[in-house]
Amino acid sequence: MFVLCGARSFLAIGQWTKGLPKEILKRFGARRDEPPSEPTIRRTIHSIDADEFDRGISNWLISQKCFKGKGLAVDGKVLRGGSGMPPNFGHC
Repeated sequence: MFVLCGARSFLAIGQWTKGLPKEILKRFGARRDEPPSEPTIRRTIHSIDADEFDRGISNWLISQKCFKGKGLAVDGKVLRGGSGMPPNFGHC
C-alpha cells in the first residue's frame, strides 16, 4: 500500500504516515495518537513472513467477488517505455 501511495523507502513510509489522521492510524492498528517511527516501521516490515503475507493477500483477492472471471496482475514491474513492446520485454 505504501508503494501505491508513492513511498519508495522506509523513511518515505514514515513521512507518509505523519500526514495520516488519528482515525486512520487507529485503523492501521496504531496504539498511540502519533505515527510509528521509521525504525519501528522498518522492524515491523522486516518481521513479516513473506509466504504467510502472500497467502493472506491471495486468499483475500480470491474472496473478492468483483474479480470473479477477470484477470488481475498484482506483481511485477514494467520498465519505462515498455508499453507496446513484445510480451515480456522490459518486464522484471
